Amino acid sequence: MDLHLSRLHSSALSDTERLVAFLNKTGTAAAAAAVAAAAAAVAAAAAAVAAAAAAVAAAAAAAVALAVAIAAFLPRSAPPAAAAAAACGVPAAANAAAAAAAAAHAAAAAAAAAEGRDKATKALQYGCRLLAWASSNSKISEKFASLYRASADSRKLFRLGKFVNEYLLLLKLAAAKTPDSDTNRKIQLLQALCRAAFFCYWVTDNAFILSKLRVLSRDSQKLARLSGLFWLVALLAGVYCEVLRLRAAAAAAAAAAANKDADSSEGSSSKEAAAANLQLQSTRRTIQLNLLKQCCDLPAAANMAGLTALLLRRNFSDGFVGATGLLSALISCHQLY
Repeated sequence: MDLHLSRLHSSALSDTERLVAFLNKTGTAAAAAAVAAAAAAVAAAAAAVAAAAAAVAAAAAAAVALAVAIAAFLPRSAPPAAAAAAACGVPAAANAAAAAAAAAHAAAAAAAAAEGRDKATKALQYGCRLLAWASSNSKISEKFASLYRASADSRKLFRLGKFVNEYLLLLKLAAAKTPDSDTNRKIQLLQALCRAAFFCYWVTDNAFILSKLRVLSRDSQKLARLSGLFWLVALLAGVYCEVLRLRAAAAAAAAAAANKDADSSEGSSSKEAAAANLQLQSTRRTIQLNLLKQCCDLPAAANMAGLTALLLRRNFSDGFVGATGLLSALISCHQLY
């Protein structure tokens, strides 16, 4: 008996192998194959469960990373999203949350770079429009006109999704405190109107270029006129806003000059007054440039909206629109760079 047990103990067969060997010896080969297939099915099911668990973990990590990436573009949402990512315990979530603020700064820098590229292309667009009008050689004029049209379409592609910036500015204006003075309240209201009109302008401008590229099935001419109308409203609101700001800056400068004449203090106060005067001059110069820039954009907006054709029975010439648009673009480039 002991000899028989020792022989069984020294055998290298597993439980399944012994069962299959026994069934083979008894002539039930079909049953042995069924047992082997069942064992393989159980192993495959276990592997499938493990793969599903890995897929769920990967999906959770992707969801956390996506939430942190979206929060990086919304500074107010970045701290809560970072805390949620850290609480999830998903691998690499802590590093992604720590990079949210850096991503926000990178997004702001990218937006500024895109704005500079847009204004440089605007200078090319309106410069070519002016040269196409001024050239007496028809072949050269056509080349400049082609470059003008191509740069105009490229700018519209650059501006896809730009209405999101206006939406964020509108939220910021809505959350701002209401000013005490009547002039500042008017300025705030005009700024909100300007940003809302620009929001509608970017939406219709995006729809126009997508319709022109046959991505959308809309009337591109109607969209062009509608976007020009929104642009014109935004510019008129912006011009009035800058006029009010210029008046307020002039009143502040006059008050500062009166205080300087009435002040008989020592040199430190004089230095502070000089610094405040320089700040007022810089603010006034910025307002003047903004006012000139927006006035230069008015002819192009009026042509696009069809207002000049309605009131004057003809559009402004390409030379006039090109010159004013080029000046506006150069002012924008000067302010950016």
